[in-house]
Amino acid sequence: MKTPSLETKDDQKREERVAGFLEGAWNVTCHKLPTAYSLDYWVESKENCYWCEVKCRTFASDKYNTFILSVAKLRKGASYTRSTGIPFIIVYAMTDGLFYHKWDDKHTYDIRMNISPEAKYDDDNEPYVHIPKEMITCITDKPLGLDRNEIGYT
Repeated sequence: MKTPSLETKDDQKREERVAGFLEGAWNVTCHKLPTAYSLDYWVESKENCYWCEVKCRTFASDKYNTFILSVAKLRKGASYTRSTGIPFIIVYAMTDGLFYHKWDDKHTYDIRMNISPEAKYDDDNEPYVHIPKEMITCITDKPLGLDRNEIGYT
């Protein structure tokens, strides 16, 4: 069975909250990209621009040894960087803060297959890149508050 879009209105609100925080913290504008781009945002200011993927997690940054991202997302962001020269970043909203990773074309990423014991869709099993914590930068150590009731959903 083909995987349906799993992004909900709640997910979109969480991503918008992250984008709003980045706009204030970095003095940038975040533009939501059309789905054809397979990434969440184009982030820009007079000084900097980024291709950006946002990941909202329901756990703290120290729960696992690495931060993960699907290889498909990394490939898409890396291809945009290679073709435009504009950096690709992944922003992680965690329960203990906001973090980011800037794709590094000189780094050999650790890629492992994720096998779900209870796969529901054809695409549930896919390769993931494991990003070492030393390649992650903290934007703020204050959580943004992404629970349903904190973003206006009950």
